[in-house]
Amino acid sequence: MTNEIRNPNGSIYCSEFTYGDFGRSGISRDVVDKYIKTGYLKDSSDGWKLHFPRFLDEFSSNYYTQRLRHPNGRGKYINPKGEATKLFRPLELSVEKLQDKKSPIIITEGCKKAIKATIEGFDCISLGGVYNWKCKPTKENTSNDFNETDEFDSQDIIPDLRNFDISGKVIYLCYDSDMFYKEQVKQALYKLAYLLIEKEAIVKLAILPNGKAKGLDDYLIIHGKQAFQEILDNAETVTLKQIQINLADTKNNSRYKFPIEIFPNKIQKQFIDLQKQMDAPIEYIFCSFLFGASLLMDCRASLCVRKNTKWFEYPILWIAIVGNPAQKKTPCISIFKDFIDEFDSKLTEKYETESESYKKAMQEYNNALKNLKKNKGIMNFEIPIEPQKPYKQRLTTQNFTVEALAKMVWQNQQCENRGVAILVDELVTFIKMMGQYKKSSDSDEGYFLQAWKKQYYNVIRQGGDIDYTIKVSHNIMGGIQPKVLNKLLFKNTYDSYNGMIERWLFACSDYLSTGKVYYSENEFDSALIKDIYDKLYNMPISIYHFSSKAQKVFDDFVEEIARQKRDNKQSDLIKNYLQKQTDYVARFALILHCIDNFGEKEIDAKTVEHAIKLSKYFIGSFKKILHECLNLNTLEEYTLNLLKTKEIDKISPSKLFKKNTTRYKSKENAQIILENLANKGYGRMIKTNNGGYNFKFYNA
Repeated sequence: MTNEIRNPNGSIYCSEFTYGDFGRSGISRDVVDKYIKTGYLKDSSDGWKLHFPRFLDEFSSNYYTQRLRHPNGRGKYINPKGEATKLFRPLELSVEKLQDKKSPIIITEGCKKAIKATIEGFDCISLGGVYNWKCKPTKENTSNDFNETDEFDSQDIIPDLRNFDISGKVIYLCYDSDMFYKEQVKQALYKLAYLLIEKEAIVKLAILPNGKAKGLDDYLIIHGKQAFQEILDNAETVTLKQIQINLADTKNNSRYKFPIEIFPNKIQKQFIDLQKQMDAPIEYIFCSFLFGASLLMDCRASLCVRKNTKWFEYPILWIAIVGNPAQKKTPCISIFKDFIDEFDSKLTEKYETESESYKKAMQEYNNALKNLKKNKGIMNFEIPIEPQKPYKQRLTTQNFTVEALAKMVWQNQQCENRGVAILVDELVTFIKMMGQYKKSSDSDEGYFLQAWKKQYYNVIRQGGDIDYTIKVSHNIMGGIQPKVLNKLLFKNTYDSYNGMIERWLFACSDYLSTGKVYYSENEFDSALIKDIYDKLYNMPISIYHFSSKAQKVFDDFVEEIARQKRDNKQSDLIKNYLQKQTDYVARFALILHCIDNFGEKEIDAKTVEHAIKLSKYFIGSFKKILHECLNLNTLEEYTLNLLKTKEIDKISPSKLFKKNTTRYKSKENAQIILENLANKGYGRMIKTNNGGYNFKFYNA
């Protein structure tokens, strides 16, 4: 197969796969033939490879994008490794016209979209991805740090864009129609916009309406050139100030939205109705429900995360319901605590009944021993068997001293092998105790670290009357106010002393009571929850595993977490928190699966995807708490005023920290402030060759 072989109709030979792939973007066979004939497009049994023309001269480059016919777990498109990405200029767009300041240009995402737009008469270039205008800096072209007097250079921007003179040129940014529904894409678009504005371009947003036409090529196919021209004609020029306002607007930010869609429909409907009746945060209701399910499953269910390994996860959740007193933390917790209390009451009744029987049996046993002594030496006299002492079981407690907890766990394991959960209205006392770990209580610290992972713990009481080894596990939940959380847990620092902070799941909500009375047509069906909880309480001890597809989804998540941990802009505490989410996703999958179908031992891929959604909610909540603990609003305002009054247009985190060590507390905190300002459109973080960052301030 070569580029010189022609079909009977005279067209250059090309596979139907390649013709079809380009055809779906509205690109004709004649255009495909042109790219093949000129050597820019090559067809093969594995797909097609499109070589990029050099951006600012009329020659080909070695850079390419390759569409794989059989990805086999890889992405559909691949590019040369180790090379900075390039802007794609369709052959139909000349370098001369590209450089003409009076000719507007469109930037979109994807080569085929750019080709389709250009052949329809719209000058268009493309990026390979939403962040593909950035590249990794090298030691040769960037410094590790700079002083206020140093020259600024954008060496982490791809050469094509860095060398492109766009001052005074109109540039339309046209991303897919779901842009504003994807926070990462929205952020990338605005960051590119203010980089172009920095280069003195006139930037306009060409926003495609939401609908069947997702991308620019789809829109041109479905709606035509005239409709798209109207979008360009009505596109508003965007300014730095507008970008800053849009990015700083957190009211429409869905990063912290609790994913209620991961639960069965019958539960969703019940809890949405319940939330309206209570006028309370829906996050608190769902988290309390999850916690109840988890504690009932403790010691009954486990998940073998990877076959032929010793990686097991258990239903153990540590949930802090974060909110002010008016946000009804306790009422939301109490709804499900009442169900658990019923089980505890039954266990108490059982213990009392067994205790009465035990007393009678002991009396009979002692009498039998007396008779045995009297008849000592008589053959065939039956030796009495001492009755087994009953132990009081409980599922929840408000007592969290290690000795008391260990005793409860041991007693439960002597009977039905159940866990013990710590369930309190307020976590203040418990958090205070955790805050003392780094000072003294080493044994307590070890106990709770092992209880989070369900590991063995040896209990020895002085005097030797108690010496046993148990497998400890505790679900923990309670409410806490944001100010108290900041003071007691984070102590105004980002240091993690012992790994306790990152084991918590923080349920946050911005919901404010409406004060409206809601009358539901249906009463809350407590039988639904009771039925689920009864099944979990009575479930047999079982080991679960992932299906092959579910295993792939989970392993991909673990790889994604590993990639995020390599990001140097993340604090150590965030990295540790992300790592713990690999454990929590497995636990969430186990709990969500058993809520709906504990009889099936294989967990499917959809359930793991739901678990990942839940994890992302908690990751977002954790980051939100960290930002609030830093008092970001106050520090942001202070930092902006500092940069403006001192006329600083570029600064490194270390330099900012030195400006006011009392306020910023550490270089890491200063970096987080600058990163947050960058995310709100006030500047750009520039990565250095040593893995650090510098900040370029955009003073609108």
